[in-house]
Amino acid sequence: MEHLPEDESALKQMFKAAQLSGGLLVTVPQHRFLWSASDQHAKHQRRYSRAELRRKVESAGFQIERITSFNSLLLPLMILSRMRRKRDQELNPWREFEINPALNRTLESILSFERIMIKTGASFPAGGSLLLVGRKPLSPS
Repeated sequence: MEHLPEDESALKQMFKAAQLSGGLLVTVPQHRFLWSASDQHAKHQRRYSRAELRRKVESAGFQIERITSFNSLLLPLMILSRMRRKRDQELNPWREFEINPALNRTLESILSFERIMIKTGASFPAGGSLLLVGRKPLSPS
């Protein structure tokens, strides 16, 4: 959705296309303050706030079953990385993927732990991304 200029229209079309009790699974980048050259390189139109995503999905007609942030445990590192890149005027979006293999394994382990927590029902208030699970209601509201 972050790539679409008309994300609200796309959500409405998804609602029309979904079967009764059909589902919607969305992951989007979170927090406008994290906007960087990486977003521009990926052709993102926006980063979402939780309230904005909720409003747009509900406005399209879906009921929200679950919404949580993810990439949460690494959010402080993301913020530091983005601040450094803005300060250095870094324009190479691939630079953030140049990670020492041992550090990469450590970060992957942290994300795996977070994924397990989310699967068991934990929700995070902030993170680099949002996960939303919605459902088309059986009857109109």
